[in-house]
Amino acid sequence: MRTYKPHERPDIEVLVNGIWYPGQLRASWRRHGRKFHSVSWTERPGMTRLDTVPAARVRPAGQAMTA
Repeated sequence: MRTYKPHERPDIEVLVNGIWYPGQLRASWRRHGRKFHSVSWTERPGMTRLDTVPAARVRPAGQAMTA
């Protein structure tokens, strides 16, 4: 398990219900051959959420998909 200190947390985007939201990576680990991330993400100002998601739902900040 890799846990990031507050000043080390990478900026990321997390996919929630089909929408990419800005956030921070808090920790990463593997379980049963799958990678998971603990993330904090912001739905709107003043609304920060904490969640555990599969790695496929996380990408580096600013890495929008192009068609």
